[in-house]
Amino acid sequence: MPDAIFDHPRVAAVYDALDPDRSDLDVYAAMVEEFGAASVLDIGCGTGTLATLLAARGVRVRAVDPAGASLDVARTKPHADAVTWVHGTALDALPVQVDLAFMTANVAQVFVGDGAWRDALTAVRAALVPGGRLVFESRDPDVRAWERWTPERTRQVVDVPGEGRVEEWIEVTGVGDRTVTFSSPTVFHRDGVRVESTSTLVFRTRAELTRSLEEVGFVVDEVRDAPDRPGAEFVFVARKTSDAGDADSVRRLRRRRDAAELFADLDPWGLIEGGAPRDEYSPEVDALLDLERPVTPDEVQATFTRMAQPVDMVDAFGLADAFNAVLARHP
Repeated sequence: MPDAIFDHPRVAAVYDALDPDRSDLDVYAAMVEEFGAASVLDIGCGTGTLATLLAARGVRVRAVDPAGASLDVARTKPHADAVTWVHGTALDALPVQVDLAFMTANVAQVFVGDGAWRDALTAVRAALVPGGRLVFESRDPDVRAWERWTPERTRQVVDVPGEGRVEEWIEVTGVGDRTVTFSSPTVFHRDGVRVESTSTLVFRTRAELTRSLEEVGFVVDEVRDAPDRPGAEFVFVARKTSDAGDADSVRRLRRRRDAAELFADLDPWGLIEGGAPRDEYSPEVDALLDLERPVTPDEVQATFTRMAQPVDMVDAFGLADAFNAVLARHP
C-alpha cells in the first residue's frame, strides 16, 4: 500500500509545491539523450514531473505508480495526454518494450525485502529491449543520511495557492540493520487537518545492489555520482543483454501475485501476509506455482508436510483449487 504522503488526495495535491526544486531530474533527462532512448518507463513516477518533462521533448513515456492520488495530479499537467499512465507496479506496466527505465528519488529503496526488490528488477528487465538500460539511484548507507532527518532540520511551512499555509517535517522513528522508518506528517493550517504518513526505506550497499542486478540478468555498466548529492548516492546504470527467460519470469511473477489474492482465505499458516506474497516464498510453494499441469491435493498435502505445516485433506483440496486457478490464468 502506498504511503499517505503519495496517496492521500489532499497531500498529493500539494506535493509539488512542497518540493518545487526538481533539478535532480536534469541528470535523468540528459541520459535519455546520452543513450539515444526514444522510449522510457518511469517506475514510481509520482506526480509525473519527469514523465511529462520527457513527453514534452517527444519521448514515448509509460509511467507507473501504485499511488492513485499522485497519478490524478500527474494527469492534470501539461503534456500529460502524451504519457501512458499505469496505476500499479512495474509488472502492471507490461507488456511494453522500452529503451530506458528510470527509478528516481527514493523509488529503488521502497522495496524493503530482497524478494520484492528482485521481483521489481525482474519486471523491469522484461520491459526493456535487449541493450536497454535501467537507471536508478540509492543512498549510500555509509553516509547515514537519516541522522539529519530531524524535525529541526526538515520542518518547512509553505504558502500553497488555493490551500494556504502547509507544514511538513520528517522524524526518524526506527533504525534497523539496513532499514530506516520515519514519519512525515503534513499539517494544513487553514483547518488544522493533520495527515500522518509513515515510510520505510532500505539502504543497500553498492555490492548488494550490484549482486542483485546480476542475479536477474543485468550487467552493471557503471555507477555514477548523483550531482545533487555528491558522494552520498549511487546512480546505477545497468544493461539488459538479451530477452532470454523473460517470458517465464513474468509468468512466475504474475502467478505469485495472483496466488496472494486467491489464497487470502485459505492460508491459516501465514504463508501470505496482508494479501501479498512474502518477500521470500518457500521453494516448495514456488515449485507448485511453476508446474505446467494441475496440482493435486496429495501434492499440496505432501508439500505442506515438508514445510512442517501439515494440512488435512479438506484444506488440501481448497489449496489445490487455488493453485490451479492461478496456473490456468497464466499458462
